[in-house]
Amino acid sequence: MNRAFKLAGLLLIVLSPTFMMAQSSESYKLYKDLDAVKIDYTTQQCTNNADVISEFHFLRLTNKTNAPVSISFRVEYYYNGSCSTCSNDEYQFSFNIPANGSITTDCASLSTSTGRLAVINKYVNKNYGPPLDKFELSNIVVR
Repeated sequence: MNRAFKLAGLLLIVLSPTFMMAQSSESYKLYKDLDAVKIDYTTQQCTNNADVISEFHFLRLTNKTNAPVSISFRVEYYYNGSCSTCSNDEYQFSFNIPANGSITTDCASLSTSTGRLAVINKYVNKNYGPPLDKFELSNIVVR
């Protein structure tokens, strides 16, 4: 019986990282897989100081190469079937990604430079406008 517990404990230790990795990666949805960079996103709710609950898509940019890369793109927001940011250069962003690394953002980082990786989806407890129909990344350039 003692041997069975040791074996079960060993299996738990060996399999736990795989299980944990699968759990965390399941919350991300693939947006685009390029030669050098993978772009995916997760959706989370954030509450600001005024108790406004907003739902965001947090982009994650992953460098698949052994060298640093830079990526630039425009975020296009679609509301009620039309793009509201397609001709606005304010939504053109550039990021540097370290070799074999990734960058993303979260609720605490919305006011930092990585906060530009957050795409507002909707306001949960306020009526500040229509929810996002979809978002698209255009003019994607990787160097």
